[in-house]
Amino acid sequence: MVSPADGATPFRPLPFGGASSVDSTGPACSAPDHQPLSLSPCWLLSSRVFSRWSPGRLFMLLSLLCFLHVWQSRPREDSLDLRLDKETLEAPLLRAHAAVLPIPSAPPLRASPQGPTPVVCGSVQKRLLVLHDDPNVKENFKSLLQRLKDQNFDISTVSFPLSSGRKASLLFSHHGEHLFTHVLLLATNHRSLSRELAAALTTFFTAVDPDFEEAQAARAYAAASASSAGADACPQALKARNLFLVVSPTAHTTVHAFVETLMGVREARGTEGSNGRPGLVADFFNAYSPLQGTLEKKDAAGQSEENGDASLFVAMNLLADQPHVVEPLEADEILLFRGGAHYLPAPSGRSRKKSSEREIHELEQRFSVLRAPETAFVLPASGETPASLGKGDRKSGGEDESLLLGAELSLGSALQTQSGGRATLLSSGEFCSDKFSRLGSEKNIEDGKKKIANLRVCEELLLWTFNRRGVLRWSNLKHFKPGETVSPHMYRMKDDIVFSVDLHQLENGLWHPFYATDVQVEFVMLEPFLRFFLEPPASRQSPTFSRVFQAPDRYGVFKFVLHYNRIGFSPLHVESLAPVRNFKHNDFPRFLPCALPYYGCSLLTLIG
Repeated sequence: MVSPADGATPFRPLPFGGASSVDSTGPACSAPDHQPLSLSPCWLLSSRVFSRWSPGRLFMLLSLLCFLHVWQSRPREDSLDLRLDKETLEAPLLRAHAAVLPIPSAPPLRASPQGPTPVVCGSVQKRLLVLHDDPNVKENFKSLLQRLKDQNFDISTVSFPLSSGRKASLLFSHHGEHLFTHVLLLATNHRSLSRELAAALTTFFTAVDPDFEEAQAARAYAAASASSAGADACPQALKARNLFLVVSPTAHTTVHAFVETLMGVREARGTEGSNGRPGLVADFFNAYSPLQGTLEKKDAAGQSEENGDASLFVAMNLLADQPHVVEPLEADEILLFRGGAHYLPAPSGRSRKKSSEREIHELEQRFSVLRAPETAFVLPASGETPASLGKGDRKSGGEDESLLLGAELSLGSALQTQSGGRATLLSSGEFCSDKFSRLGSEKNIEDGKKKIANLRVCEELLLWTFNRRGVLRWSNLKHFKPGETVSPHMYRMKDDIVFSVDLHQLENGLWHPFYATDVQVEFVMLEPFLRFFLEPPASRQSPTFSRVFQAPDRYGVFKFVLHYNRIGFSPLHVESLAPVRNFKHNDFPRFLPCALPYYGCSLLTLIG
């Protein structure tokens, strides 16, 4: 070791743990030999600059800048879309980490069919039971039954009361299998309806199949899949059981009690002294004379100048703007009516309860098919004729004041349940019979020839009741990001999402594309966050309803809810899960323009 006495520069340790030789040239940087640890200001400045710009720190700074540049150029990836290379998955640790969230491969989105498509769920149910109390039913309703046969219905005829020893419960089902899908009740005579048969009819219409809930759960599970949701290829409405009730005012009181209980209506009985039997509806202003084939002439007081029967009148208030239920009347068509009337229950206020908490009658859909004219009224069922009332022989007092007037009277009404079951009530035993057809296909009425359209309207109402009209089906439900070909398992907040679904309507045994402008979809998490209308198809040959929207700034388990419930259409209810996640750390932008001052301060701190 060289000593200072030999004239060499002494080796002195630095306060920071380093070592350096001290240059003794110059008076400012010289130090006496008796102060070995004292450092000059010039040496301290040179050592600090040298330490700040050391190669190690420069290398660390360059490495950090390169890392930030590479990370910024790295494409953003969905946290659930693990796009790992094949070579990376060969590592056991990474392969085990990727298996924590199993992601099944989603099939590509399916294209929507164009034009009509066949019914693939099997033939529409065609087994029809005609339950009647008229021995001459085949002669009186010959034309109507023939039209049902032309629609490929398998018709069976049974009269009531049932013969002794025949159980009513076995009439509709046997060993748990339903023998009939539709029932046509013709109550035109004064024959009683037993309690057993009434209970069997009620059970036939209101009972739910054991596999109904299981089928609903299966469709809901299919709709919740990440890919295109399972199609409602065979709607529940095609499997529902339906009733068509033709009830005359002269029918037995047991029949009227059954109708009021099942349909939830109140039949118009006229006055207090009607003994519980419905009365006839009369209208002197629209009375029809089958003998002359003309409307009866009225005097200045509005009373008939002839002794015609005002209980046979022209009814023109058919259900409007609902061609899927019944086509509107043409200019040369009229409807003849003779029978009773009933009142529909008053519509309740809009309820805020959930569907599971509402009463059954709140979930049903009731509407009037045919209403009485404004000049109509209900006669008492006490034997008074319309002519006697028209000549001024009405009784005075409270009985006269209790006559029911106006268009509040419903001559025919319809009911549809949430499960797709339908029931129609006509308060006339002659409306669908051949009696009015025998009056002549054309009659001279005032200023022109008019056709009697009773049979045509009855056929359309029967087809609607038996689910041949107004049945909707959904299929090919899908949601995805714009520009992609598969549906992701999860979306991110503020993502653009495309939602589309195909809707078809059953017409003439084929599924035709459905067109409407009021189809709504909700994006729900406990409550609707978004509600918007779907854009209708661009072409009438396309069934696809779609909409592009932005996911809300909230994350959680969302779902699409499509609920379409319109008069005369079978209800649609579809749900599909679409979870939304928050931004992950690699989803945020790498550099924000508003944070440039902070970036500059960080770089200046590194540089010193």
